[in-house]
Amino acid sequence: MTDFKIMSPEELNQKALAYFKKKGIDPNKEPANKRILTTAPVKFESASDSVTTHTCHIDVASFLFYTYVNCSYHSDAGNKWEFEGDSGGLGAGGAVGVGAIVYSDSSELHSTKDFAVAYGAEGGGAVVITWGKYGTATLVAAGGGGGAFAGTGDWTD
Repeated sequence: MTDFKIMSPEELNQKALAYFKKKGIDPNKEPANKRILTTAPVKFESASDSVTTHTCHIDVASFLFYTYVNCSYHSDAGNKWEFEGDSGGLGAGGAVGVGAIVYSDSSELHSTKDFAVAYGAEGGGAVVITWGKYGTATLVAAGGGGGAFAGTGDWTD
């Protein structure tokens, strides 16, 4: 099941701004406590012989001082899982699209809050979201802008 909607840049900005408003954050105002990507993300490598791959939908919207990240997919059981998070750092633009998420243990992935995202898109490009050794989501993106950021978020189903 893939009921993913590709949002327009305006719709993505509205969704991201609503997320930040709910958290009491002005994404265009420099935060008192800066969160920066201090170490390179750990490459996902499965410790087991099996990995699971699903089609996923990714939204990334960067504002002056914050970036919004959303990744959703449907499990084999039909549950829709959604990760929503934010990171600090200077960036601009956004990217949306349908890609793939790869992981070996869904319970480990869904309990992970920390993530890193890197993207570059100008008319087209790529987005990579990593939850360290627990999973990675990638897509060939439509949009414009770029950046590399680390942050936190939550999985919901």
